[in-house]
Amino acid sequence: MVAKYVARVDARGLDPTTLLRLPEDEVGRLLAPAARQPQYGGRAAPDYAEVHRELKRLA
Repeated sequence: MVAKYVARVDARGLDPTTLLRLPEDEVGRLLAPAARQPQYGGRAAPDYAEVHRELKRLA
């Protein structure tokens, strides 16, 4: 687990001594993994509003 954070610090070019001076929430924001977009295997993303309307219509 620690190795992942060390790798993130290195990848972002951050100085560990600087991180020690920052508030915990700021360090968390800097080291958090990048948000990933949902993947649908090359298909179009579902239109959940349309699915909801269809299911409501069938009920």
